Amino acid sequence: MQEKINPLLKTDIPRLYPHQHLILSFLRSFRGDRIYDGIFRDVIYGCKAFYSVTLPKYLGVYEAELHPVLESFLCQNFDCYVDIGAAEGYYAVGLASRLPQTTTIIAYESDQKARELLTENLKLNHLESRVEVLGTCTQEDILNLTKRFKRLFLILDVEGYEEELLAIPGLENVTMLVEIHDTREFVINTFGHSHEITLISQQPRKINSFPRFQQKQLGVWGEVPLPFLKEGRSIDMDNNWAVLVPKS
Repeated sequence: MQEKINPLLKTDIPRLYPHQHLILSFLRSFRGDRIYDGIFRDVIYGCKAFYSVTLPKYLGVYEAELHPVLESFLCQNFDCYVDIGAAEGYYAVGLASRLPQTTTIIAYESDQKARELLTENLKLNHLESRVEVLGTCTQEDILNLTKRFKRLFLILDVEGYEEELLAIPGLENVTMLVEIHDTREFVINTFGHSHEITLISQQPRKINSFPRFQQKQLGVWGEVPLPFLKEGRSIDMDNNWAVLVPKS
């Protein structure tokens, strides 16, 4: 997360769902720290989420709407995958567990405590040599990455800082997955000419949000809502994420 993050908002998120902590403690007591399901299944997730919600990440349904997108990008063999606003490393560690040893992975995180948690998670998975952990990402950093790597994939979750960070030339050939925070129009106006843009909204969590249940004949049971898996963002927002794929 970048330094312009709203500290009050992020600090309050874990307090909103105290029941998640109880469920998490119960589950970890008999099945350990490995992620239960999803694209990072069996990755060791041994700490609390950094100003986010831990239980959905531990269960593997965090930002489940993005799983098909990320799965497709994992198969495209980009030269470098960059996680900007990496927090405790849910994505950075997960990417390192899935990608070839030859792939460069970089994680930017401005908060020192979050970087410590990220490093801890990498060590738990014996992946500390796979991810370069850096501090605050700047426009200059991104420009340097575009010069260094021909095929570049960026994940951005920077709490509204995306408008300032991405207002630079040279991103026409960069694939991006951006969590948008009141910056929908900026993303569309800035990248509409150069990228195919897909907007994705968060959906309520149900039993069939778990990949291992999606192929089962659950009928109406698959539609049973799981409100205890809320992620601290409003599902009333028109769009939560933008997927940007270069047109050329």
